[in-house]
Amino acid sequence: SNNNNNNNNNNNNNTNSNSRIMESPFAASKRPDSHQCLAVFSCIIFPFLGVCALIHSLMTDRSWSQGRYGDAVNHSRQAHNYAWWGVFFGILLLIYWFFIDGGGFPFDWNFDFFD
Repeated sequence: SNNNNNNNNNNNNNTNSNSRIMESPFAASKRPDSHQCLAVFSCIIFPFLGVCALIHSLMTDRSWSQGRYGDAVNHSRQAHNYAWWGVFFGILLLIYWFFIDGGGFPFDWNFDFFD
């Protein structure tokens, strides 16, 4: 029973130390990627999630420069997730618009202007 309590205490200590490592400057060995290019592309293709991605992308660099390394890593992850979900939904929307709804292009591809 006493040995079991020691194992629980060790597990609790490891859990607490891991959560502290995530927020400490020692856990961030390099500046996290801000995913800014992907966020801008996501803004173009699906603005609703793209704006969220762009905001978190900008917050990544701001948090890093202010010394909040754990926040910078979290903003980087959120920017990545919002941007990829925005690209995914944007592509789904385009597929729906072109193939299912029959919207197609808003203009005609008529190249007969030389005739």
